[in-house]
Amino acid sequence: MKRTAIRRKPHKDPVTPDLREYVLTRDKGCVGRWLLMEGECDGRLEIDHVLNGGVGRRGPSIPLNCVSLCSLHHRAKTDNARAWRPLLVEYLCTVEQAA
Repeated sequence: MKRTAIRRKPHKDPVTPDLREYVLTRDKGCVGRWLLMEGECDGRLEIDHVLNGGVGRRGPSIPLNCVSLCSLHHRAKTDNARAWRPLLVEYLCTVEQAA
């Protein structure tokens, strides 16, 4: 059976290159290390939307909703969002007030 690629529509609110650069510069690496998330950072940084827009939907792509996490800590946050989301929101409030 022939496999076909899944076509995805472009996201209505993408993470722009400017937003990505801002978040990476602001966070100076994986935020998981500051929150004492378990595991060694793997160095592959991703932009994570902290608050979602409903089940299976990400929230807005704005600095106050995005953090940089390595892929290991991004998966940990996704798997246990109820534990990590409040700490990430607190982190965002702190760094955005300082900016």
